[in-house]
Amino acid sequence: MSDDVDFMKRKAFLSSKVIIEKYKPSINEYFIVDNNIFYRFDGEKFVMRKRSEGIFGIKPKNVEQMVLVDALISEEIKLITVSGIAGTGKTLMALAAALALKYKGVYDEVLVSRREVGVSGDSQGFLPGNEQEKVKPFMMPFIDNIKSISNAQKGNNKKIEKLNGDNSYPFTTFSTIYVRGRSIQKSFIIIDEAQNLTPHQVKTIITRAGEGTKIVLLGDISQVDVQRYLRSDMNGLTYVMSNLKGKKLFASFRLDKVERSALAKLGTMLP
Repeated sequence: MSDDVDFMKRKAFLSSKVIIEKYKPSINEYFIVDNNIFYRFDGEKFVMRKRSEGIFGIKPKNVEQMVLVDALISEEIKLITVSGIAGTGKTLMALAAALALKYKGVYDEVLVSRREVGVSGDSQGFLPGNEQEKVKPFMMPFIDNIKSISNAQKGNNKKIEKLNGDNSYPFTTFSTIYVRGRSIQKSFIIIDEAQNLTPHQVKTIITRAGEGTKIVLLGDISQVDVQRYLRSDMNGLTYVMSNLKGKKLFASFRLDKVERSALAKLGTMLP
């Protein structure tokens, strides 16, 4: 009975105009009550959201990931930015959500891309082959996460095999260099390392989205590798975050808790 009373108090608290006037939340901003209860502001009121127990075998490991999953699978939110240090689950959660929704038929295709640049702006120079072969070395983070998702399926990889079709992986890679002029319909697009894209490049990608398409931009603004003309406070990721806040189709998240491994967490402590 006391739990019911506490729940009603929380619900009344969040529905009151006082909290809205005090915090002035943006549209699609989340309010976390505890590890199991959270709400999303729809522009007028806080709406209680249902906690996901997992997507495509991947279970959220903390409340940050739990809230992110809600936005990733939401039909109302079409553009998401996720910033955070390495190992917080940005790519894994986005890819798991994309595959789950493709499997359900919400999207026809999962498209993934990263800026073709190495650590500290290093370039590999000319690469032989077609577009898919040229970008493959830069797509290894997605391939690594597919392995994690496969392991989460506990040996039952029929879902992934069904999504693969005639391809090696259940997603299609593409280069941001060749995106101009396209109109991409009913696709879940994941752009990793978006902090290495210019505002113009990100705008070009977003304006390629056709009906039924969703875009997720991932990155760590503290790791800008193209430092000739990009900074931590001025790059494609921060450009979207600062200019689209409060828009109905947009949501922004920051992940801080490293979940990859104890060793990865130790690495983030290095100066």
